[in-house]
Amino acid sequence: MSNDSLELRGTFHRKGATAPGPPTLPAGASVTSEMLEIIRDKVLRAIEDWGTPKVSVDPIVSVRYIRVAAKSNRIRKLLTKGSEDASDHIVGAKFDPKSDPKSPKHIITYCVPKSALNKTVEILGFCIEILDAHFENRRIGKEQLDIITREGFVKYKAPIPKTTFAQVVRDVYFIEDVFIEDTAPEIMEESFVTLYKTGIETKSLLKQLGIEVADDLIIGETVRLYPNDYLHLKQNAPFLISMSTEDLSQYGPPIKGDEDPEESDPEVQGTNDVESYVFPSIPQANSEPWVGVIDTVFGRNAYFYNYGWVEDEDYTAPDTPEGQSICHGTQVTSIIVDGPSLNPGLQDGCGRFRVKHFGVSKGGKISTFTLMRRIRDIVMANSSIKVWNISLGTPNECPEHAISPVAAMLDELQREYDVLFIVAGTNGSNEKVMKRIGAPADSINSIVVSAVDRDGAPTEYSRKGPVLHFFHKPDIAYYGGTKDDPLFAAAPYAITRVKGTSYAAPWITRKAAYLIYKANRTKEETKALLIDAAFGWGEKPPSLVKGYGVPPINIRDIIETSNDEIRFIISGTIDAYETYNYKIPVPLHDGKYPFKARATLCYFPECQRSQGVDYTSTEIDLHFGRLKGNGLKSLDKNIQGDEGAQLYESDARKLFRKWDNVKHIADKFKGRFAPRKVYDSQYWGLMLRKKERSNSNNQAGNGMPFSVVVTLKEMFGKNRLEEFIYRCSLEEGWLVKRINVETINEIYAAANVDIEFDE
Repeated sequence: MSNDSLELRGTFHRKGATAPGPPTLPAGASVTSEMLEIIRDKVLRAIEDWGTPKVSVDPIVSVRYIRVAAKSNRIRKLLTKGSEDASDHIVGAKFDPKSDPKSPKHIITYCVPKSALNKTVEILGFCIEILDAHFENRRIGKEQLDIITREGFVKYKAPIPKTTFAQVVRDVYFIEDVFIEDTAPEIMEESFVTLYKTGIETKSLLKQLGIEVADDLIIGETVRLYPNDYLHLKQNAPFLISMSTEDLSQYGPPIKGDEDPEESDPEVQGTNDVESYVFPSIPQANSEPWVGVIDTVFGRNAYFYNYGWVEDEDYTAPDTPEGQSICHGTQVTSIIVDGPSLNPGLQDGCGRFRVKHFGVSKGGKISTFTLMRRIRDIVMANSSIKVWNISLGTPNECPEHAISPVAAMLDELQREYDVLFIVAGTNGSNEKVMKRIGAPADSINSIVVSAVDRDGAPTEYSRKGPVLHFFHKPDIAYYGGTKDDPLFAAAPYAITRVKGTSYAAPWITRKAAYLIYKANRTKEETKALLIDAAFGWGEKPPSLVKGYGVPPINIRDIIETSNDEIRFIISGTIDAYETYNYKIPVPLHDGKYPFKARATLCYFPECQRSQGVDYTSTEIDLHFGRLKGNGLKSLDKNIQGDEGAQLYESDARKLFRKWDNVKHIADKFKGRFAPRKVYDSQYWGLMLRKKERSNSNNQAGNGMPFSVVVTLKEMFGKNRLEEFIYRCSLEEGWLVKRINVETINEIYAAANVDIEFDE
């Protein structure tokens, strides 16, 4: 017997952020005149190095910080003039490749007027004069700085305001270097180059350097250059180059030998077995939901085509030659349409789905620019499709310090059109050293799927994350087949044996389609449910290869729980610094809470590829647990934002996944787990804190949907679901809706019955 999951809808309270205090230094820290002089000299050197460039752009200046820099610790007064904030001029961010990977240092790049650099030199000079004239040992510490910000320059006159002085002192404390980057990678092939945002169009900027580029080779600040043009750019304006890579522009079906083994490996092919495999019977399609597939062209000789299960469109150019893997897209679609009939051991209870199949290649490679334009055109023209499968990828590793262009576009489309992409995690070639995943599996908002064998172990073709040194990719894993235990899929004329992440992804696409189309879940709820079910009560951190784990095969085990568990979904939108509800009535037993707990948060933030490793624009900080005092004690002891709490940015990212769009927190079990005590209130609470990258736009994430999936496990095996529902609905004003598989299927079937009216 199982329990239904619950949907809770209630009233959230909102609270704005308190105004930040005056600039100060960390406890025990100090700044000397010598430190100010060093930074002034570096700014002067940057002005000299900039000189008179061959392009009319503002100086592009990089700042190396002493560590990973929180927004509050980044420069605000240096590199500016007047009332500006330096964060408004950020055009890129990366980690210093020369720093210790365990203690990385931020390098943040700014595009600022030359007058701002001159003003910076002037202000630093004033600060040096003040320290030299009025402070012992030419040094100022936290206590002395706090006195100035509180009382002003009471004993002497100063040429600048107290807040300017205090902010400059704070800025200098956190930075190590200021410089103009004058190097770029050596690339001998056609290159894929992204320029810094300078306010000037890419084509016009390159033209100033004598580089002519066709419009169809430019997307935003990203351009495809021939070797001679790249060399010319590198020699004359290397400071313009934000990112550059070779050979990241070819997408297609997986590497030969990893997938489609029937084409490459006689031992796997099993010709007699394939020929004797009887095509499954399949009914005529009715009103099943449409799933989108973007892949190689569809083969209309597949057994299910003539029954109305597929509508296909060929987006390839008329003269495109056929490649060697034209079967690939057909096989992917066959799993979405009829996977359980082909693989009875993976019966997921999701039913069948119709597929609108868009062929963007014929098995050969396709350029990045062509693929991006086709994907955008396809999604824009088919806005009613909410679930999309992409099993194309590149064999190259994704960039280390930036998101690939195709992945960035997928992230943008998911916000703009409220769609969900399921992306294959790309395949390796049995190298001794496992490769990082390839584009577009570095998409942050998408659900990226790797492959496991029947025992849940990573396959020999697996690749690994993370992305940008931080984000957990892949998100989850699923059964992708192996050489000895392949999956079955339908090619145009036969049932074939296959293996690869391309065939793991469509199984997750089926589950996502069920949750969105049939169970009426949002994309945020769908992603949270799948990740939560995959991780379960696991205690280990997410895997670099399998992500949060492998979801259950049957959709029932994702929607429903065991009868000693309570699972509920809370969704809403963020439009304030704090969004919270402190009235979650977790049942009591003998005055204590007899529950273990976990929670998974998912949201789809705006992302900016130009910001490099600082890719996500909005952070939602998850706090869930018992009420204590005026706040709550979160399961993971999260103290971010709490009064008086101090935390390094690197620790906030490591411990609490700051800036990640997926948060999973859970009880840590150490020996016997006793029932929890009640603190100051007999309720639990959920609080979300919103933070923005930009100081000038703290409203960027307002209105962004979120979803939190919470699971409570009763320690003594007792079913307390009805008690929880009663208290939620009758005592605390929550609207409670059961999520039940039978009900979902009945409602969906009834809603799609054709009604004939009497004439």
